[in-house]
Amino acid sequence: MCQTLPNGVHTCGGPNYLQATGTPLANDESTFYPPDFNDDNKVDQTDLAWLNQYVGQGNGVDISRMDVNSGPQNYGLNTFPWRRFDLDGDGYVNGHDVDIVTSLIGTQPGTTNLDKTSPTSVIRFPSATDTIYVGSQNFVKVYGWDNLSLSKVECFVNGRKIGEVQVETKVSSNAGFPGTTYDCLWKVPMRADTYTLQTKATDGAGNIGLSDPVTITTQK
Repeated sequence: MCQTLPNGVHTCGGPNYLQATGTPLANDESTFYPPDFNDDNKVDQTDLAWLNQYVGQGNGVDISRMDVNSGPQNYGLNTFPWRRFDLDGDGYVNGHDVDIVTSLIGTQPGTTNLDKTSPTSVIRFPSATDTIYVGSQNFVKVYGWDNLSLSKVECFVNGRKIGEVQVETKVSSNAGFPGTTYDCLWKVPMRADTYTLQTKATDGAGNIGLSDPVTITTQK
């Protein structure tokens, strides 16, 4: 059965997918700590080895786009074995998922007070190759992830803040924060120019993660 977890991520029951919340059992990632795939109360090389078996797999269906309707984004058509290893929810198991687990090796669930891991912030749109017109309004799409919880995501253009999203859902250390995409509205000036976009994510412990800057040259 599909349902929504407290952190807002849509999940489906079944051995090959994120399970519903409940008593921690083997292979029920979101009931315990998502990167701890074998639920042994620690993130280690074993979890990384499990993940590496699925690197390169995926279908591109972002977890945030899945729904109950018929079609390619239907829950039932997306319960693949690799899905539980797609920690950032982008529809692929890739190097970013490996980086997430690698950064957490040696950590244990329930150590919120020891959280020293910076959140991840990535600009998904626009990219340097996208065409942005003067006078247009565009949503800067920001992916945010943290090992425990996110507090807010901020967007900047040429160092000036254009938007901030407060993340209302705080999740406990034994649930993790799988990550999602946030929007900041950018009202593009009427003058054609070059702009530098950057985003910042802040987690519940106050750690900060900056995205790589994206340079955009607007078009008339």
